[in-house]
Amino acid sequence: MNTDDIIDALGEVDHTCIQNAREPKKKKSRKALWMSAGAVAACLAGVLLSPHISHLIQHDIDQKITPAIGQETSQSIAYAGDFRERNNSGIVFSSRDSMWDWPWEYLFICGQYSQVEYNGITYMARTRHTGDTVSESWIGAKLADYTAVGGYSAKTDSYLHSIHCELYELKGIVPDRFLAVKYEGHDEYYVFMQVRLDPLEPLNPPSTLGDLITDLNLTETFPLTSVYYDSERYSLSVADSAVLWEMFSRYADRGTIMTDFAYRDLDLGKNVMTFTIDAEALGIYNKAWSLTSGGYLQTNIEDYGYYYNLGEDAINEIIDFALSHKKSAPTKQEFALIGEVTEITDTYIKVDDSLCMKNSADGLEFTVELNDLRLKRYIACDRLKVGDHVLISHTGTDTDAPTHITDAYELRIGRIDEVGTIYIEE
Repeated sequence: MNTDDIIDALGEVDHTCIQNAREPKKKKSRKALWMSAGAVAACLAGVLLSPHISHLIQHDIDQKITPAIGQETSQSIAYAGDFRERNNSGIVFSSRDSMWDWPWEYLFICGQYSQVEYNGITYMARTRHTGDTVSESWIGAKLADYTAVGGYSAKTDSYLHSIHCELYELKGIVPDRFLAVKYEGHDEYYVFMQVRLDPLEPLNPPSTLGDLITDLNLTETFPLTSVYYDSERYSLSVADSAVLWEMFSRYADRGTIMTDFAYRDLDLGKNVMTFTIDAEALGIYNKAWSLTSGGYLQTNIEDYGYYYNLGEDAINEIIDFALSHKKSAPTKQEFALIGEVTEITDTYIKVDDSLCMKNSADGLEFTVELNDLRLKRYIACDRLKVGDHVLISHTGTDTDAPTHITDAYELRIGRIDEVGTIYIEE
């Protein structure tokens, strides 16, 4: 198998990226190379921002996991069992399949045709790996018709598939940054965000905090109602959110800091308070809007790290308001099953969690329906076998059928090790 065969097998490979890799690059000055490295760092900063924001993204949700309670990190999930007696030594599940590339035909439609262009700007589907859609209530005026392509073949240097689609505005959101796509033959709308395919291309961040708020219509798309403070989650009312946005808007003229290594020279201080970002209209989930003791607002709302110097007095005023209005937040529930695969069919799999119990006789066998593409493709591509250790994410089981899971939305293959795990209380 040659390189082109491998690329064809992977399926979701952007043609522009391949062209850039093949074309000889002109020799660049040391300064240009340094700027390129800085741009890459800025991109990574958008994912990590700081240890505090990274921690928030991984840990903010209080996971109520049935039949297990667990805490997710970037490398593993600590498994602690349920009301049955748990394995005292602790069990850690480490996923090994997160980097798999699926064949083109097993991608969501927004993953098959994940790139469009409008007014000279390239956009990428925000939820191409999860298939999440945006409700029609957020859809504005039609912008254009477009023919999207997918299934790039390196052998023929061409795309194997195409589909007609329509590009739409998202209400109140500047289309230069985000837009929606509706594919022919499909009723759903998918959020796309502007992207930079070549790391040497100039970045296009919002110029100021005011531009960020206005361009993304944040006062409507992102209510500041979920706050993380002192290792606890709290809630705020919609009215409180409106006041907070008015407070942030006072500093609309503060410039965006993001490129190169500039943020490393900022005296950010420690992260004090973070609002979690779940904005359906932007296809954004589990992002952070964070305040620091050094007087900065920092966010990864557009994947890159954006920093704004509001001053310590402004940050303290905002924090004081949020704390004086905070209320206890209900626990967000996420459910998971960890165990060993005992049976595989085209419509369901069975998973036994006995190895997670102190007494294996306390284990249960669960039937997991394959109703989601993210599970079905493991079977279709022969990537799952009896005896594999898996983690199944789902939204809960029926009290009348506690071992029957009908709405699983994620499957991960990995391995389970016994370690000294600190259990998380129920």
